[in-house]
Amino acid sequence: MRADGTGRVDQIDGTSWSDQAGIAFRRSCPIVWTAHWIRPTSLPAYPAMMVAPLPTRRLLSVALTIAALAVMPWPLAADTRSSDQLWLVSTRHLECVDAAAFSENDMDVSYWDAEACRWRAASFEELERGKETTAWTAIYVHGNRIEPGEDTYHGRRWYAALRAADPEAPPVQMIIWSWPSSQVHGQIRDVRSKYWRAQVEVDYLGWYLRRQRSRPTWLVGFSYGALIVTGALHTAAPNGASESAVSLEPPPWSVLLVAAAEPVGWIGPGGKYERFADSVRRAVVLVNGCDPALRRFQIVDRCTRPTALGYVGYPFSETSRALAERVSFSDVSSIAGRVHDEHPYRQSERVAEWIRETTKAVWKHP
Repeated sequence: MRADGTGRVDQIDGTSWSDQAGIAFRRSCPIVWTAHWIRPTSLPAYPAMMVAPLPTRRLLSVALTIAALAVMPWPLAADTRSSDQLWLVSTRHLECVDAAAFSENDMDVSYWDAEACRWRAASFEELERGKETTAWTAIYVHGNRIEPGEDTYHGRRWYAALRAADPEAPPVQMIIWSWPSSQVHGQIRDVRSKYWRAQVEVDYLGWYLRRQRSRPTWLVGFSYGALIVTGALHTAAPNGASESAVSLEPPPWSVLLVAAAEPVGWIGPGGKYERFADSVRRAVVLVNGCDPALRRFQIVDRCTRPTALGYVGYPFSETSRALAERVSFSDVSSIAGRVHDEHPYRQSERVAEWIRETTKAVWKHP
């Protein structure tokens, strides 16, 4: 649904919905059963199920995993086109480096050796040289509570979804952007500390984007990863004045924000990341009003108690010109249901259409 304030009713995957008071509201919250598929580096697998009793969840976890292994290719997302590249850029070892002092020496870089089927250490210079043999870049930023090894698993799954959605795309340099999101003790302490750490990561990704303003780039962020993406694009906007930047041609960048765990007003006029829309040619924000984690997003800040962008969408009455023209909001409650998980999105044909739409805005740009 385009953020133009038309107030029309759309239907997505059979679920009708409309905007009320300028904000997208869902009509139903189906139960979507998903499982984290077993991967070689992390056992055991566990399902993202929110409603069944614990014994039932355990039995279903085993059943779903066995069923998944029966139909999924093995190894998962391990095969890459010979013309494509998979890279891992990690800042997990960093505490808080001043953005002005941040440099390529602060990043750990690795690349996927398809022949040896393993990750190998590399340099930032090698990462930059990889652009010479690829036409565009795709960057995936994960959410909270992702351990080392899980970041590459999810990144490779997004690469597989990208290939499946847009097989005609030219050679791509896929970058998995990994930040320190390992779970810390205490539920509330964990989500609050990562909320603030994600805002630090904004400067690091923004530094990288500023170095490649002319490079066609597609970004996908999940949960706190969406916060990092929008903030980084804000810092890498064409210039510092949002009023004049909207009249400039934005960089050849496009975005897919999935279950965005960031305050709803940050991307709008006067918001913390108000220049986000000035930096993209196309952006799709997927809204899930059934997401249990986003429903409790207010706990991240006890003073402001914000509402998550990925939970309610954005008030059309407060939309800037760039936001209205370049960013759309789509309800996906019938796709993801009552889970805060990446798998339902990657497996959805409807989301594949949005992936194809946003990637073509990048690599087909003249």
